Amino acid sequence: MGRHDLTAALLSLLSEVLAKAKSHLNEKDLWQLKASIVQSCDAIHSLTYQSVLWSKCMKMWACTNENF
Repeated sequence: MGRHDLTAALLSLLSEVLAKAKSHLNEKDLWQLKASIVQSCDAIHSLTYQSVLWSKCMKMWACTNENF
């Protein structure tokens, strides 16, 4: 599995986690999850140096702020 495949898989997993978590977590726990996602996005960026994927990850995180 190449770096691009790994980052795509990680982004897909993060997206699924967010989708499921939004309906099951209270506001505090959701914010903690968002902080973890930002850390994951930073790790993805450091690992791959692919700013396009990092940008997608950060946009995904930003969409979760719609309710707050």
